Amino acid sequence: MEAHWNQALIRVSEIESKISALDPAALEPSPVMGKDIAAFDLRTV
Repeated sequence: MEAHWNQALIRVSEIESKISALDPAALEPSPVMGKDIAAFDLRTV
């Protein structure tokens, strides 16, 4: 389970990096968005 969680967190940071590269202002709601993506990711794993 921990390995899946770590993979989800890595994916979140990769997604956030891509978003910030496109639009730095898009990362303002980052903490909330990151948790939502991680929760979704864990459900799909």
